[in-house]
Amino acid sequence: VPFLKLDYTNRIDENDLLNKSIENSIALKSHIVESNKIKSNFQISYSDFSSHINDSLIQESSLISKADYFFNPSPFIKINGIYELSTGQEAIREIRYVKVTQGYGTYSWVDYNNNNIEEYDEFEISHFSDTADYMKISFPTNEYFDVKNARINQQLKLKPKTKRSKGLIYNLCFFENLSSVEINRKITSNEWSEILSLFLKSNLNTILSLRLNLNNTLIYQPKNKNIFLAYKIDKNVFRNSFSWDKQLSESLSHNVNFKFIFSEFTSNTNVYYNENKLTNENLLNQNYFIKKRGVDFEFLTVCKDLRPSFFISYFHKKNESSVEDLNGLKLSSKLVLTEKNGFLINTDLTFYHIKYIGEVNSPISYQMLDGLMP
Repeated sequence: VPFLKLDYTNRIDENDLLNKSIENSIALKSHIVESNKIKSNFQISYSDFSSHINDSLIQESSLISKADYFFNPSPFIKINGIYELSTGQEAIREIRYVKVTQGYGTYSWVDYNNNNIEEYDEFEISHFSDTADYMKISFPTNEYFDVKNARINQQLKLKPKTKRSKGLIYNLCFFENLSSVEINRKITSNEWSEILSLFLKSNLNTILSLRLNLNNTLIYQPKNKNIFLAYKIDKNVFRNSFSWDKQLSESLSHNVNFKFIFSEFTSNTNVYYNENKLTNENLLNQNYFIKKRGVDFEFLTVCKDLRPSFFISYFHKKNESSVEDLNGLKLSSKLVLTEKNGFLINTDLTFYHIKYIGEVNSPISYQMLDGLMP
């Protein structure tokens, strides 16, 4: 593969629909660094398009660039990532909810006011597959605007290694840390300092959409593999500034998972704390700030062709933006029986006990009750 590659393309189309269309594009690809410990590639392309349809002229130009890298300075450190930048035009869109085959959608319609009319603020993300019979679809209009899109995705892996058979360094080798960050942003600004850097504080009026994900997982697993311990922290931010779908969604989760295996028996314990906040300028009755904390315990075993399991969960949820409060207990048992001839029996029994304070049959109660209806 050459160190530097340059391509130029000129394309001309003429047919009954298009009187004439011309596209000129140029692309540059390069291997900046290529070694065992460091690898980096870069490519950029620019395209200019114009077409004549009847008596109208359409002109559009776009820029797309991409850089990826891999860095392995030592056996226990690995860093890899990608940076992308693109410019172009995007259509103003209209949001609609379309009914699909039951179980193939993402949303459910909840007729809060019992008027039997599907209204925009009555669609919720379904918590159960059998009620997911609507999809949220955005339809483009004939209006366009210029947009700049920047994206960065980076992962960091730390995994100590040693030839020692005891001591502190040896014990540290049972730990592993995985970190990742992803930022995806669309803006209308013409300031290149804002366009190129996703970490600079931008003018909120120029941000069309922003998606941020920060994740870190610390894992401990000794040599015998009978114990597994992990602590995970996850932060997500999603912001839309489009006139047809203005919203800000924020979530934070802390999760500690402990798994223990003894002979044919396995136990899983999960302790967690979550925060979910939604701010929607168009649908004020759907705004909330819900905090949830809880503990899950699962016990399972394998006995020949029989696999029984038992699950218990206790959780507490509170909406800090209002008065909604919930205490919940979930018990479930599962039994799977398999025979060598292919015969299979799968049973699942779930019991909920929930004490809920607050308004029912509302968008907030739907979130507090996880889709369960009183």
